[in-house]
Amino acid sequence: MCSLPGVLLLLLTGAISAKEPWIQESPAKLWVSPGATAELSCSISGSPWHANWYREKPDGSLEWIYESTAASKPKGKYSGMMRARGIFPLNISNVQREDSGYYYCTSSVSHSQFGKGTRLLVTGESGSVWRCWGHPWGHPWGHWVFPLTFRCLRAQGLNPGVSASLGSLPVLPRPKKSPFTLRALSTALF
Repeated sequence: MCSLPGVLLLLLTGAISAKEPWIQESPAKLWVSPGATAELSCSISGSPWHANWYREKPDGSLEWIYESTAASKPKGKYSGMMRARGIFPLNISNVQREDSGYYYCTSSVSHSQFGKGTRLLVTGESGSVWRCWGHPWGHPWGHWVFPLTFRCLRAQGLNPGVSASLGSLPVLPRPKKSPFTLRALSTALF
């Protein structure tokens, strides 16, 4: 016969040893152009059968947006059927700038635990970004001779992790035609 303290100790030990699932959303950051489809993924240990996706609102609260299962149906712009036990995609079709933000998933078992999330960045209007390239032939980095010349073409999005700044120089009018030539007059551009 079991005593009440023994039963309580057994219950507490079981509750303490219960392992929380491991959750990871990927990629950590995703850059997409307006109108494209963003493809996010969530991996959860313990092989749950479904996961819930949330979007962080501007006030910091989380808004439920989609449940991913083996039989999930699209819900508006959201879709994503479970690929394998523990792998839950979220596809966001026809993304727009207002879709930018952080997305999180949680296990069907533990609704209180989230991964680090995926940051979705919608990069402005499609085709409004310029990609430029060039090379100061014959001069190593730091020994360039100015002015430098770069060739630029209209592109469909930004290269992940790449940014540019004109520093304190005045911003030139936006080019209207593709391709065009950009001349760097000093290192203030870099």
